[in-house]
Amino acid sequence: MLEPFAVSTKEGSGTARLIPTLERREVSGPGGQEQLCHLVPFELASGEHTRLIRLNIPDSLVQSTRTDRGTLLDDEQWLARLLRHRMRDASASLSELAVSESDVRAVAPTMQVTIRSPRTFSTEWERAYNVPRDQLPPLAPEDKERARSLHMSDEEYARNQLATEWSAKKQLARTARIARFLQQKLEAIDSRARIEQVVLDALLGKYEVEISINGSRMPATIRESVVDELFEAGSPDAEQRISRILELTVRTPGE
Repeated sequence: MLEPFAVSTKEGSGTARLIPTLERREVSGPGGQEQLCHLVPFELASGEHTRLIRLNIPDSLVQSTRTDRGTLLDDEQWLARLLRHRMRDASASLSELAVSESDVRAVAPTMQVTIRSPRTFSTEWERAYNVPRDQLPPLAPEDKERARSLHMSDEEYARNQLATEWSAKKQLARTARIARFLQQKLEAIDSRARIEQVVLDALLGKYEVEISINGSRMPATIRESVVDELFEAGSPDAEQRISRILELTVRTPGE
């Protein structure tokens, strides 16, 4: 369950808590057409006052926006970011906040995930060498020239390309998973912080992470071996070290 979190409005600040109930209703949309909307309730406490406020999210946005946990309605962190975003310019008297596509884009994660010098796994080599010869992808002329310069047959080069491509996709998927994990850890340290980019340098065995806070960008480096300790062995010490690296990166002197 999502913990209570701070929000700010143009009249002041408060604390919000997600209420685990959901309403649905038909409302009049553009052109007078009825559209299904989901109302997500939050309890907003400010000083001695507590009130109920709802995010009004069109079903079309719910269906078209995918998050790490499914749709918008499945992802409490996204709902919290949406509320923070909409509350900034909202009047304290409002009890319902309409969510638009531009609101969703404003809080959507935009992190880039890339691999530098990807390694090739033995499992993908075996898989590539088991592909029937007539199912191998055709080579472009420049690929054939490259194969000749490496003293490889077209078939060997095609299998090598498949193994390399499949290995890169596996490393990319893993890095994307790690990037999402880092974003969750980062939000617990500073809700303003965002992961902009995660690069796995497979040759040097490290993740290069770029973090932004209010337009300022800062780099962090995490050894791949530390991440492996956490994701493969569940090491609590590795998790603490990763959190510490992120904290030291964003909490600079003077803040």
